[in-house]
Amino acid sequence: MTRIVVMSDTHMLHRRLVVPDGDIVVHCGDWTSGGELADYEDFFGWFAALPHPHKILVAGNHEKAMEENNALMRLRIPPDIMYLQDSGTTIAGLRFWGSPRTPSPQWMAFVHRPSDDPERLWDHLPENTDVLVTHGPPYGILDRAYNGHRFGDKDLMKRVHLVRPRLHLFGHIHEQNGNMERFGTVFVNAAIGDNDEDPRLSERIHVIDIE
Repeated sequence: MTRIVVMSDTHMLHRRLVVPDGDIVVHCGDWTSGGELADYEDFFGWFAALPHPHKILVAGNHEKAMEENNALMRLRIPPDIMYLQDSGTTIAGLRFWGSPRTPSPQWMAFVHRPSDDPERLWDHLPENTDVLVTHGPPYGILDRAYNGHRFGDKDLMKRVHLVRPRLHLFGHIHEQNGNMERFGTVFVNAAIGDNDEDPRLSERIHVIDIE
């Protein structure tokens, strides 16, 4: 049994969190709110120091520096953090694949626009993926914002329905922290939020046991 601990959208509130123990800790992006270089380094140092044997990280739509200066920023990530950007890794026999792409406003990072070629983008998601880690949700799954609009990715949903990973971990929509199961996949929105006065931040960290 492998225990996965997952969080997202910590927006520089990471040092307020009490992170449960586990074998693998996953952050689904938006660890900053844009931020200065010092904010990135503070988060990287905190995440690398967590006691979990394996650490997986994807960027979010707020990580503009990761997009604009990708090669240089990757060099700042400690070697014991596995950063996934449209790429994968295998840990404890589980095949992970991660992507930062979201259908966010154009001025944000890692934007997947409707005019992009969706087949080419999401065809990179391998069919044997066990755990999918994206910043944004698929359409119709824990993706409804406070204004009632759904902000999930329809093209991602099509690919997920075909691949059917065992887990799909994401964040982005703060109001929809939670989990649900559909067509054999467990979906987890692990968005912590950005309310500095919220005393329940740590309760939004999810723990999943998977064989």
